[in-house]
Amino acid sequence: MDFGEMLRILRRRWIVATVGVLLTLVATAGAYIAWPNKYQSTAEITLVGSKSMANATGNGGNPYLSVADLDPVASILAGNVSSDQAVKQLRALGVTYAYTVEVPQFAAGPFLQITVTGKEPAEVLQQLPIVMRFTDQRMTTLQQETAIPTPPNAIITTQMIVPPSTPSKVKKTKLEVVAGVFVIFLVGTLITIAIVDARRRKSGKRHADVTPAPAVPDDSAADVALDEGSELTEAGPPWARYQSYQDPASPSRVR
Repeated sequence: MDFGEMLRILRRRWIVATVGVLLTLVATAGAYIAWPNKYQSTAEITLVGSKSMANATGNGGNPYLSVADLDPVASILAGNVSSDQAVKQLRALGVTYAYTVEVPQFAAGPFLQITVTGKEPAEVLQQLPIVMRFTDQRMTTLQQETAIPTPPNAIITTQMIVPPSTPSKVKKTKLEVVAGVFVIFLVGTLITIAIVDARRRKSGKRHADVTPAPAVPDDSAADVALDEGSELTEAGPPWARYQSYQDPASPSRVR
């Protein structure tokens, strides 16, 4: 089906097309209004080397000079805080909104980005610090739960480098939902138009096949009628065939 054929079908089924477009617009507007707005706040932390790492040769006592060796630890911590067990523990602490703890793409160090997404901006700002404190505690717990306890001077800690941002609307998800509803209803409208057009054309073709063709005059029947008329004219009226009949105007009837 080319574009021209599609236009012809839309022209023939303009009523169905109009109803479908109206339903599409109403459904799209309804999805935009009904889908709740969500807000998001983000903060970033970094892992800080231990005192023993800071005092190592070449670091001069600066813990930040040893962060290049902590990238694997950052990935381990992000996975631990994102586990199902951590989600349950945070829920018990009052974190009811969705959150993510992940190493940013192209991160140039052991950085973790913590994000909380929810319906109420005030609650988002309230729950994000809880996740940040939990992440710091998990870093300490992981080092204490090892088979060989980590000495206090070798403990890796966390440090906030980007404070929680002001909650902002998450437009991407809402636009994706609205666009999805629009596409679904529009495609449904086009399919409905195609089905209705196919059925109407099929029904019209079947009706044309059933309708009898107009009668064609039979030349032989006309010839027979002409012959019968000729005989009646030559023999006179039908009652003249009876022998007992005499024409009142004949001479034998005149006295």
